[in-house]
Amino acid sequence: MILRAAAPCIALALLVAVAPPVDAAENPPEVEAEDEDWGDEDDGWGDEDSGFDASVFDDSFSQVELTAPSPWSVTGFARSAWGLWMERLDDEPWAKGRQSLDLEATYKKDGWRAVMAGHAEYDLRYLHQRERFDDATLEAYEWQVLGREMFVAYSWERVEATVGRQIVAWGEGDALSPLDVVNPRDLREPGIADLEDIRLAVLASRLGYFVGDHRFELMVIHEAEFGLRSPPFGPYSPFPELLASDPAAAALLGDKTIRFEDEQDRFALENQQVLGRWVYKGPGIDLGVLGGYVLDKQGVIGDLVDLSDPAALAAFIDADEVALSLDHQHYGVLGTSGARAWGSLLLKWELGLEVGRPLNVQTEGVAGPEFGQIRTDLIQTMAGLSWTPEPEVQVGLEVLKPFRTETVEDLLFDIDAPTVALRFSWRGLKERLTVAGGLSVLGFQAEQGWLVGLDATYEAVQSLFVSLGYTTIHPGDDFGFLSGLDSHDQLTVRLRYDFTLL
Repeated sequence: MILRAAAPCIALALLVAVAPPVDAAENPPEVEAEDEDWGDEDDGWGDEDSGFDASVFDDSFSQVELTAPSPWSVTGFARSAWGLWMERLDDEPWAKGRQSLDLEATYKKDGWRAVMAGHAEYDLRYLHQRERFDDATLEAYEWQVLGREMFVAYSWERVEATVGRQIVAWGEGDALSPLDVVNPRDLREPGIADLEDIRLAVLASRLGYFVGDHRFELMVIHEAEFGLRSPPFGPYSPFPELLASDPAAAALLGDKTIRFEDEQDRFALENQQVLGRWVYKGPGIDLGVLGGYVLDKQGVIGDLVDLSDPAALAAFIDADEVALSLDHQHYGVLGTSGARAWGSLLLKWELGLEVGRPLNVQTEGVAGPEFGQIRTDLIQTMAGLSWTPEPEVQVGLEVLKPFRTETVEDLLFDIDAPTVALRFSWRGLKERLTVAGGLSVLGFQAEQGWLVGLDATYEAVQSLFVSLGYTTIHPGDDFGFLSGLDSHDQLTVRLRYDFTLL
């Protein structure tokens, strides 16, 4: 057990000692995935003449042996993250002791591009007081091995085809983007997770066609993947707060292990998703139009037991483990996005229509909350403004507001509530220090809660970064995604080392 606990720390120390560092200017530590550009400069788009003329050199130049760069590269980073529950110092102070390793191998040559990346993590926190956690929580948080991007792409003149597990950021929003519907999310730690870890790769085929400043793209997603979330009795779940209003239901469920169970088969043909978009990138302005037939990533909750069936109810009472089903139905999405720059200001917007979006409704039953689902059309709006007065300073504000097209009673979550996200970042000390923070408010008067995070990252030596962060979460009076998280203030210390193996 001691060797198992120490292994991630030993691995990190060996990487720092052996692996060559990466230039921080070329690989910054925590960069959020941005909207795709037209492709890498060396991917083979176009046939521009380099202008090189060997005749201007004398014959001695031919004696110099030139070595072509390798088409292969292997890079990675190791992280060690430690967290304290600041409001539980007397009872349960240790929040996290996660050790992780990311590796990525890339190949680029003659129009071909291949990427294979993976992530592995183990949280030492769950070696201590394991009896505090149910099996579902241990499965979600103790360790994970995830495939990141793993794809092969080929570009030929104006066409590019990509097949494999991909991360594709659509829309213009940084923190709030209703049109960013391609990738599932890692939502186990709201407001605390590293930005680069939130999007999860998904198996898809993508075809792009370029004409001047225009790009046309068609994508088929082959995998019904819905991301990672806190289980019903996990550390970031609002489910216990929902049961708190019904002591009888809480007593019935309190000693059971409850897992979320997705109803859709992962690779079933009927669960394919189809999307298309047009993007224009011109001088000072970006425009886009997209449409698709996608699966609801959030899912709607089903009932734990059929109360009308005495046999099912008896089996439920005797069971140690039960499944809470999540139904992820298809719905249509159509939208437009854009961005317009004026000097140091950047205006961004998104407007989308969700057709037949599934939503949860809740009613009070004999044995606690009972869940159902309805379908309705939603209009999604997002407006954002970014200000960059200096290269090292950036401030951004985004507002997301959904609108229902019809009145729906007994919704589990009030989807009409707006969300406001304010973010800022500053770099100094010759770009070795980065200070970043953010505020998110849910509801017109924060009735669904708010959270604030502040983080400082310093490059202690080349490619070795030390971070100190603090996040405070304040649930509102209305039930929402932050309900029950009123003792979740967390102080986090992180180490990260970037390295190159090839």
